[in-house]
Amino acid sequence: MIILVTGGSGFLGAALIRNLRDGGHTVLGFNRTLGPDFISGDLTKSESIEQAVNIFSPEVIINLASQTDLGGTDSKFGYSANTVGVQNLVDAVSRSPSVRRVIWVSSQLVNVPGYQPKSDKDYNPVGEYGKSKMTGEQIVRSCDGGGKEWVIVRPTTVWGAGMSPHYMRLLSMIQKGIYFHVGNKPLYKSYSYIDNLVYQFACLATADKALIHGKTIYLADSEPIELRNWCNGFAAHFGKSIPTMPKPIAQLLAKAGDLAGKTGVPRIPFNSLRLNNILTEYVFDTSMIEAICGKSKISNDEGVRRTAEWFLQH
Repeated sequence: MIILVTGGSGFLGAALIRNLRDGGHTVLGFNRTLGPDFISGDLTKSESIEQAVNIFSPEVIINLASQTDLGGTDSKFGYSANTVGVQNLVDAVSRSPSVRRVIWVSSQLVNVPGYQPKSDKDYNPVGEYGKSKMTGEQIVRSCDGGGKEWVIVRPTTVWGAGMSPHYMRLLSMIQKGIYFHVGNKPLYKSYSYIDNLVYQFACLATADKALIHGKTIYLADSEPIELRNWCNGFAAHFGKSIPTMPKPIAQLLAKAGDLAGKTGVPRIPFNSLRLNNILTEYVFDTSMIEAICGKSKISNDEGVRRTAEWFLQH
């Protein structure tokens, strides 16, 4: 199968391209960065993606291209890749004789963590980034995915060997002994180990149309992480232990961080926003993706082992 992956140079994209090629597919990445596995292009320029689709003639497109918001603040570059870029790709797909399926990658942040939407079209987005991803979904639905087979997927937090410095920061804090648990209550979150996630994408590319067309599917591991156990697993590999801070004290520390932020202190490591992110549980129903590719094959414990070994080497 011929597959085009937009935005394929990042953590997820690079792993996905390797997986697809190992599975016997012909794969090309479309990215702003030129490389041996990519053609250079910009999704926000309609002629750029139109040319790539015409030249490569893919059967399936996986649209990973996105302006992300890992820092928790609005992007100074805006989010045109998530809106204008989606519309440009929809238009190119609608005119392509080769494309039969597109996997449109959205985000769990089209809804505030912990919010329970009433339907796929019920939104409560997080910031401008979440709004841009919401708009991208709305464009896909309003255009019926360009008239081809389509599915919208909402991946959760992705972790594993090769992850970005933003997520490596947590492991670095654990290794340095400056991370702490907040309270003793178990906290469950739906995360996606990278190898499980790329396998899910590969299955979506070839799944029966009836299982995917017109649907919105959350992508996450079958087994949610329990935050304390997950972090303790990394600590054990690093020869560390993690202390526990009572929740009231953590709340006071967070308020102090809020105050410091208001006075202009840069890069506050802990504030009320971060505390809320830690304490908010979110567990998504993975039955739809499991109906396509079964339960996740790599356990949390195995994922922690592989990731810790990679981290220590880097």
